[in-house]
Amino acid sequence: MRRPLSFSLAAIAASAVIAAPVAATAQTACTPGEHTLSNETVTSPDGTVIAITVMRPRIADCRDVAVVMHGHGWSGSRAKALDSGLAYGLNATEVLDAGYAVVSVDARGHGDSGDVAQAMQPDKEITDYPAIMTYLSTLDWVLADTDSGLANDIVVGGLGGSYGGGWQTMTSIFDDRMDALVPQITWHNLAHSLSPNGVPRTAWLTLLNAGGNASARPDPRLNEWYTEGVATGSTPAAAEEQFLRGSPFSYTDRLDTPAMYISGLPDTLFTVNEALDNYLTTVANDADSWLIGIQNGHILPGVQPTGVGAPARSAIDHCATDLGHLILDFYDTYLLQDAAAEARLARFPEIALGTEQGRCAVADAWPVEESRTDVELPGFVVPQGSASLMLPLLNAAEETTIAGVPTFSANVPLPSSGNRMFLSLAAGSPDNFRLIDDQVTPYEVPVGESGDIAFDLAAVSTTLAAGEQLFLRIEGQNLDQFAGMQSRSGSALAMQGITVSLPVTTQVVDAFDTTRPEGTVATPPAPAAPVAPAAAPASAENLPATGGGLAAFGLLMLGGAGMLLRRRVG
Repeated sequence: MRRPLSFSLAAIAASAVIAAPVAATAQTACTPGEHTLSNETVTSPDGTVIAITVMRPRIADCRDVAVVMHGHGWSGSRAKALDSGLAYGLNATEVLDAGYAVVSVDARGHGDSGDVAQAMQPDKEITDYPAIMTYLSTLDWVLADTDSGLANDIVVGGLGGSYGGGWQTMTSIFDDRMDALVPQITWHNLAHSLSPNGVPRTAWLTLLNAGGNASARPDPRLNEWYTEGVATGSTPAAAEEQFLRGSPFSYTDRLDTPAMYISGLPDTLFTVNEALDNYLTTVANDADSWLIGIQNGHILPGVQPTGVGAPARSAIDHCATDLGHLILDFYDTYLLQDAAAEARLARFPEIALGTEQGRCAVADAWPVEESRTDVELPGFVVPQGSASLMLPLLNAAEETTIAGVPTFSANVPLPSSGNRMFLSLAAGSPDNFRLIDDQVTPYEVPVGESGDIAFDLAAVSTTLAAGEQLFLRIEGQNLDQFAGMQSRSGSALAMQGITVSLPVTTQVVDAFDTTRPEGTVATPPAPAAPVAPAAAPASAENLPATGGGLAAFGLLMLGGAGMLLRRRVG
């Protein structure tokens, strides 16, 4: 269902006004003690032992509490301390203080959990999280959802970035007990994100392959697929099949849990386009959804930033003054139906993309742009090797914000020999420029293909100064992000009828004040009359046929960048 909240661009000024503080929930009949922690294990249906850390909030001494279940990034491990950082903007203590239990999970093949990592496969990892929820339903202080009609149902939300976002979307697809998701910097179509438009992301594949082997236990096929992919310049078919099995893209009619998707505009592993597809799918299934773009994410060490510079590449607060508080209001709204949190959340726009310059492009629904500027370009021959082109798109007569998804279309008059090109938006001059949001979009024209082509470029959010020029940069190779993935045909390819479509908006504002009143602890609604539970949750139902093994060679890169994932602890 669409939320009964509304955001009006006409009321932007009023939207930044914070509500009067509300008193913390009165505790007259009980004095809570302290937050506590215990390390435990849960056995999955196939016998795999999964390690978890259960953090019980002090308020659980006085009433049942909802759970925030947390997952880590690829090659990482679970949070084991009360003050552990969990995700952008939040640490465990803040979540506990807000009245929620925190349950942090070592993903299969990571940390103290058994088996090998297979990248959120429905018949492997996505049986682990339902087993954990069933275990939590046996704890007498965990808030039960008695009116859902589902067996062993609890009130539970998800949290985590990259690999820790992938478990949330995939678990919600196969188990209806998930009530609210906050997936950060994660994927929609793993096959595409790891090999966009048929071109493997060499830099990330290499880093995540190394990280996975150093700090986790990836399935051996992942190493095999990685080696084959780098050598051949294409994703092995078995790997692509497994990527798709672990992707919301393959189950779009079932991604219907309220979600706050947080994605990185300079993220060069999982672009904002991936979060956008999750957002659009969730909205299409009539569930509430937000899309928030931050100036952070999977950042290539030693390569990024190449953009506007200074602090832009480590910021999460261009749209929300406190991203963690916004997430807590989201939980209070969808887990506890708290009216005060719902009112605060209603003032935040559904679409908010932080710009490189530190402001925020907003809209009350996608698309964020108010108009599109279509630029027609002369024909060209796709550059080979180290050659590149700088094609002028516009010279900003006034301050101009480009926010959203640019597109490229062209006609290929003669059959391709498998030519590849690497496209980016660049601002400045042909000899002195910056890549907008550090994004490079590869494209392969398959062997023998000719005719019209069209594809999306990576989403961006930037403001051009008056007089600043914007270019389309086309490279024959890109050594920073796609080393070794250039065309191998050696033949030139002509293109004609080229159009680049740019999303333009004037709705750019300063960050919204998302501070929660001090001491806020939402109260669960009064329990409804129990409903007879249905049969077991859908976590193991309707699994697609198992094919070759996990989505591999990219799998490695798949999830979060472990140490490479920059996170801010609130």
